[in-house]
Amino acid sequence: MTTHFHNHPIISIIVPVYNTEEYLRGCIHSILEQSLDGLELILIDDGSSDGCPAIIDEEARHDNRIRVLHKSNAGQQAAIANGVKMAKGEWIAFVDSDDTLPADALKTLLGYASNETDIVVGFSYPGDDTVVQVPIKDWRIRMLKSDVILCTRWGKLYRRDLFNDDVCYVPADVRVGEDMVMNIKQAFISTKPVTVVNSKVYNYNRHEGSVSSSWVWNLERHDRLYQSVKQAIPKEELSQEYMFAAIQNGLHTLQMVTWKGSKTYKKNLQFSALYFHIKEDVETWGYKPQTFEERRLLYRPSSSFTFFLVAFGKVKHYCQQFLNRRILKRG
Repeated sequence: MTTHFHNHPIISIIVPVYNTEEYLRGCIHSILEQSLDGLELILIDDGSSDGCPAIIDEEARHDNRIRVLHKSNAGQQAAIANGVKMAKGEWIAFVDSDDTLPADALKTLLGYASNETDIVVGFSYPGDDTVVQVPIKDWRIRMLKSDVILCTRWGKLYRRDLFNDDVCYVPADVRVGEDMVMNIKQAFISTKPVTVVNSKVYNYNRHEGSVSSSWVWNLERHDRLYQSVKQAIPKEELSQEYMFAAIQNGLHTLQMVTWKGSKTYKKNLQFSALYFHIKEDVETWGYKPQTFEERRLLYRPSSSFTFFLVAFGKVKHYCQQFLNRRILKRG
């Protein structure tokens, strides 16, 4: 069946594809079956070596809302940059090729898109459908601090005007956190409040082969990510408030290396470039540790007691998340 294509789609949905043939059809169909007219689906095959290229071409033959680009492998962020250049919609959304969208996801998000906002945000879990307008300065700080849920690329609508070559550029070896860097850059381009809708608009599929599941928390990669976060702040906007948020992001990374990194990385934490750069910024900008855990990470990062503090904090956090979900399900 061929569906009528709009020459001027409202939303462009960009899906970077790499070796996800097991999930790809479900992803594509969940987008094409949205309860919203006026969309285009852009599939960027990033040099897949499995059956993805054939699936993409077959789906495109049956629905002319699909546009396809096959390219050599250069990483997810490069694929996204290609997709953005192809996009014709006023708004842009991203979906990972192993995830899906609930039937009304795009309709829900678009319902809150207006001239008063450049970014509309939803979630991957059910909510109470309340809507909050977040001032752009507060949003910038949230992005710089690495609010894990809000920093993702998925579950959002972005106004097309927020994209340029610099926004889409992230060093190729930054494979987790690249969406956070993109969000930070866009937050400094926009001057409008961000609309946050407490509704489920995304089905996130965490599986063994996903990048987030297989990612190794190490020092070299995350020093480059920390530098990318700081560089995303425009020079004319550089301030103590924004740098404090970036430093807290770096401290969160130290926490994660302590929690998930190898024994070698934990032992060598205080001798790493990441630790040196964070300490240097702390001294330059006059940052004061906000918690006892932050103080330990800054001054005794490799001690057993610091690891105990981090581990205890993480267990406490996961228990609270579990309780919050139980409360939400009970209503």
